[in-house]
Amino acid sequence: MADKQPTSPQRPKFIPAPDPLNEKERMDMLNSLELLDTDFEEYFDGVVSIVQKLFDVPYSMICLLDSNRYFNKSVINFPIEGPREGLFCGYTILGQNINVIEDMSVADNYENHPFVINPPYLKFYAGVPLAIDGCNVGTLCIMDQRPRRFTQADRDVLIQYAQSVVRGFEVRKALKEAVTINQQIDEDN
Repeated sequence: MADKQPTSPQRPKFIPAPDPLNEKERMDMLNSLELLDTDFEEYFDGVVSIVQKLFDVPYSMICLLDSNRYFNKSVINFPIEGPREGLFCGYTILGQNINVIEDMSVADNYENHPFVINPPYLKFYAGVPLAIDGCNVGTLCIMDQRPRRFTQADRDVLIQYAQSVVRGFEVRKALKEAVTINQQIDEDN
């Protein structure tokens, strides 16, 4: 009888976030903003750049979550788009509060995430949901390759910048609506 080789314990895999309960309304709101697949815009790029420098992190982004992919409206050092499944931001959009994981290498459900155990070897994540009329269309988030302490003051600052992003979305949408109304008026005259 052959000796049975001992097997190493199976590492649990990352469990992707479920869709939010208001996924249809969330997607309707995201689509109404007309942000997906658009060029970078100076205002949003400025916010992402400030946040990246302020927190001294290699990764910063405004991440929009489409039905099956993410699209970064503005990003530093991360792909512009990719599959939604497995994205840390998927958990962030489920709630109304900031989501902070100070050390993903020891955090339940994150410890074996492909981005944690493989390049880019992420260890820290902080993301704030970007909510418009109760629909979280995406996140403002930062990531690092080392664990970090994230104080309440840090959280408050990131939340304030996320609120600025939401105001930027709202202003952008209002301007587009005003242009449409002006075009209709011009056509009627």
